[in-house]
Amino acid sequence: MKPIYLEPDEEITSIIDRLSKVEGSKIAVVVPKNSTMFQSLVNLKLLARQAQKLGKEVAIISNNKVGSRLAKQVGLETYASLGTLGNAPSATPLASPALPSEPAGADVLPDGTPVHRYSPETGQLATNEETPAEESGSDETKEPEVADKPEPIQEVQAKDEAKQPKVIEEPKVAAPAPVRDMPVSSAPVGLPPIVSRGIQTHHEFIFPWKSAIAAITMVLIAVVITFLFLPKATVTLTFPAKLLSETSTLSAKTDTSSGEGVITGNLITVEKTSTKEITATGKKDVGTKATGTISVKNCEDTNSHVLAAGTKATSGGKAFITASTVTIPAGQFSGGGTVCNSTTVSVSISALDAGETYNLSSATFALAGLASRISGTGSTSGGTTKQITVLSQDDVNKAYTDIKTQLLQDGTSELKGKTGSQTVLDEAIKSTVVEQKVDKEVGAQVDKATASMTLDLYTIAFDQSAVEAASKDKLTAKLEANQELIVPSDKKPTFVFKEITDDKTTLSLDVTSSGFAAPTIDKTVVASQVKNKSVPKAESFLKDKYQTNDVKVEIIPGWWLKRLPILSQAITIEYGFDEATPTP
Repeated sequence: MKPIYLEPDEEITSIIDRLSKVEGSKIAVVVPKNSTMFQSLVNLKLLARQAQKLGKEVAIISNNKVGSRLAKQVGLETYASLGTLGNAPSATPLASPALPSEPAGADVLPDGTPVHRYSPETGQLATNEETPAEESGSDETKEPEVADKPEPIQEVQAKDEAKQPKVIEEPKVAAPAPVRDMPVSSAPVGLPPIVSRGIQTHHEFIFPWKSAIAAITMVLIAVVITFLFLPKATVTLTFPAKLLSETSTLSAKTDTSSGEGVITGNLITVEKTSTKEITATGKKDVGTKATGTISVKNCEDTNSHVLAAGTKATSGGKAFITASTVTIPAGQFSGGGTVCNSTTVSVSISALDAGETYNLSSATFALAGLASRISGTGSTSGGTTKQITVLSQDDVNKAYTDIKTQLLQDGTSELKGKTGSQTVLDEAIKSTVVEQKVDKEVGAQVDKATASMTLDLYTIAFDQSAVEAASKDKLTAKLEANQELIVPSDKKPTFVFKEITDDKTTLSLDVTSSGFAAPTIDKTVVASQVKNKSVPKAESFLKDKYQTNDVKVEIIPGWWLKRLPILSQAITIEYGFDEATPTP
């Protein structure tokens, strides 16, 4: 008889397929104790039906008592091991604590599956190694394997039928006639007492004392940590205090000078160059100038007058100049001096500027330096207008201003970038024009020009902390015995720039500083004195102890107990002041 060894999780379809491929008519199917094939009676029915169709005789080899019982119900022969195959049916070993027909010492099947035996005395299953002490003669006893206890057949059938899909069963086929070498016992196989009783499980509640104690301990630790480190407090003591004020001149020097009112300065320089394109906006008339001749006569007096060359003659706001020197004859009058009969003298004139507007006809010209009744008359012509664009001085000046503004802005940023943590006053940034030029002449006929400028920027930077220290020294000198200087954050020194010397070595500035003269107290001692006190008790204690005007206690978080923290490190002591008149 050829054996087939199954895997514990092998499906019935795989088993049937393997059955059809095995040669021979007699096959022993070795089923592990925990095989899924025993989970449903349908699986065994399908196996029996397929064996009948193939004309093969199938015997089930397994020490699973419930599975063997189900296999016999569908007409399959069952044996506890391959060693009993052909000697006795499974009914005898199932009902007996020992298998007489099994070879001695057979502990496992050929596939490695342990052989279990049922003990009616203990109601348990055991391997050969785990045979009860009274059977093996050993002193040692083994704990029963509860997992090996079979379930009642009715429960197994009910569970398996619920898991498997509903199958319409064919008429029940009678089991094949037993083979000569596979005798079948006609004696019914009874279930072990443990199967009929079912599995009894009793649960006894045991209180987890260790877990509870650990949880309580953790909660207590969390409470202690919270109580120690969460709360914080700020205590403000308000004293009657005098406001001290001092204005002094400090010098920041770049050399190694030292002394009162002198701090160390650092010269910072930057040279910047930039160019700018200029768009010319100047206008110039380059047309021809009008010329002409005028007749001049004297209707003012009876004296002659000299009209010098270059004398300005104007008419209608237009200016001309005489081309030569002439003598204006003396005036002649008649009718009692009411009629001017003077003779005239001619003189050439030319316009000061070009343009058609200087072309005049029969115009009267006033002569500079002579009376209004000494005048000339005449006409001018030949003036033409032609205007061009030129580079004006205004264009150049504007370009220089724009370049310098940009250089100052860029240079200031670069200077401050070089100072690091030192202080630079904007008013103390000075500049000198090293060079400025334009590539075209003023008045030249151009549309564009380029201006350039090189600027030297410099300043003296200083450490603000040094200024504050020097100012504090000035104020400290005004303190009385048992007083200390307190400078609140809103009373930092203020600086006013005065000058930087031409040699770039000294920066002078006026510094105004102020602070309070307060009683000397040790903040650490005060915090230690009020720790773990209630707020009212702490306030009352501090008022009496230090003669304060007021005490204010702030607990953080606000919802915490109105009690100061246990740790003095969590208490911050601050000053408050009732300001008096500043002391000069």
